[in-house]
Parts: sequence; C-alpha cells; structure tokens
Amino acid sequence: MSKVAFVGFGEVNTPKEIIINKCEKAAKSLEEAGLDLCSVYPVTDDYEEKDIQKAVNALKGKDFDALVVCIAGWIPTHAVVKVTEYFKNTPMVLWGLCGWTEGDRLVTTADQAGTSAIRKTFKDLGYTFKYVYDIIGLPSKVDEIRSDLRARWRRKRWQERTAVYVDCNRRG
Repeated sequence: MSKVAFVGFGEVNTPKEIIINKCEKAAKSLEEAGLDLCSVYPVTDDYEEKDIQKAVNALKGKDFDALVVCIAGWIPTHAVVKVTEYFKNTPMVLWGLCGWTEGDRLVTTADQAGTSAIRKTFKDLGYTFKYVYDIIGLPSKVDEIRSDLRARWRRKRWQERTAVYVDCNRRG
C-alpha cells in the first residue's frame, strides 16, 4: 500500500503535550499495523493559523492515497476544514480518539464532541470518508482503519488497471 497522510488535531487550549502524546500513540499504532504514514501533528486552531499552514505545506505535493484525520481533542470544525479542503478528493478516515481513566476518574479532551461536529460538515461538503471512533476501555479501531484503507487502495489499483486495459482496447 502507498503512503497514508496522518494529521492529528487538538484545541489550542489543551496542553500541547497531551495532544502530541495522543497523536503519537495513534500514528504509531497505524504504523505497527503496516501503514506507511506521512504524519503532521499537532494541528491546533491557533489564532495565526500557523499549525494549519504547517500541515498544508507538509502535505502539499506529497503522494498519498488516503488521509487519516485524527481528532485527539476538541477542535473547531473550521480548523480541520482549512486543512482538508486541499485534499477534498482524497479518501479520508475521520478518527475520533477517546479519553482515559485516572483511578476512578474519567478524563477527556472532548475528542468525540469534536469528531461529531466535524462528521456532519464532512458529509455536507461531500467528502468521501469513513467515520470511526475509539471507546474508553475497548481496543482501538486501528484494524478497522487499516482494513478500510487497504480496501480503498485495492479498489483504486483495480480501477487504474481497468482504465489501462480499456484504453489499450480503444487503440486497437
């Protein structure tokens, strides 16, 4: 399988090390599952939009077959769309991470709330995407993401081969 772009998002007021750690863990789990990533994180909704530009510049001109939009904490939808609009014709996975427990306390960075808001916007914008979310205490959805991306990759390769075959037959 070819490269997969991975962009990890989190809100500017969340301590950066929390978002970095969550994104790092998520990216590592995808790599361990056999995916070749081009990763950019953390991307926040900073006022000057430096993180957004950093992500766009890091990915523009790169060759990748899919984009994993990883939500590691609440993020305003506009910050995510300002990155994804450049890659709107690329298949995407919208992946909402989850919180964790500390003793008997649940801790969250509101990943699910952010993902839910973004999901509707992606649908309204006509993006082709799969929506997955993790749940505290259950295994991560890495295998589901990997399976979906591999199926998309195989479908794309089949379409490319079919197009070449059809083109050869037209030429006689």
